[in-house]
Amino acid sequence: MKKLLSLLAIAALVSVASANLLVNGDFEAGDLDLLPPGWTEVKLNALGVGILTTNALPPSNMAGHIDFGGLPAEAYIYQQVNVAIDSFFDVFVEFFAYTGGAEPADWHHFGLGLDPTGGTDYFGPNVIKVEVQDKEARGAAEGDILALDCLQALSDTVTVFLYSKMDDANAGWWAHGHDNATLEECIIPEPGTMLLIGTGLLGLVGLARRK
Repeated sequence: MKKLLSLLAIAALVSVASANLLVNGDFEAGDLDLLPPGWTEVKLNALGVGILTTNALPPSNMAGHIDFGGLPAEAYIYQQVNVAIDSFFDVFVEFFAYTGGAEPADWHHFGLGLDPTGGTDYFGPNVIKVEVQDKEARGAAEGDILALDCLQALSDTVTVFLYSKMDDANAGWWAHGHDNATLEECIIPEPGTMLLIGTGLLGLVGLARRK
């Protein structure tokens, strides 16, 4: 009986997992130096963003990323996704900064946003966002994550934004970008499911003690 409860609990946990709803969120598809299919670019200054690329730049584990590099730049990309109204979503992206050349780095800025009404302006009033800034020493590379948890869709379309800004061009050469963006449904288990999970976990504990 305990084994059955444990299996049911595991099945319940698996059922709350959700697939990535973004197209090319890993930036592996598309041609070199072209914006991957599914995304739209918005440039925010006269110099533009340089070339958005899926090229492999340091750090090596970010191969196949979207790179905002080459110029002092400010830009964002976005993707609209059709969803069910009042559903909830988690948004996640990895980011990194790398500095080369002979001069100190300037500030790298990174942002992740979600518009639950489906708008396409990163600075719009409905966008929920998280932003960080990072300054790397010359020759250093660092990565981290940005995340938004369980945000409610207020329309049948939501929009995911990835924002990037580099203050100046004093770094000699530099790169920073995003990788592995995800939009997944956040399914909140009902009380009965939570009870089943809890009971199953207790069963697992009991089996472990017997062993």
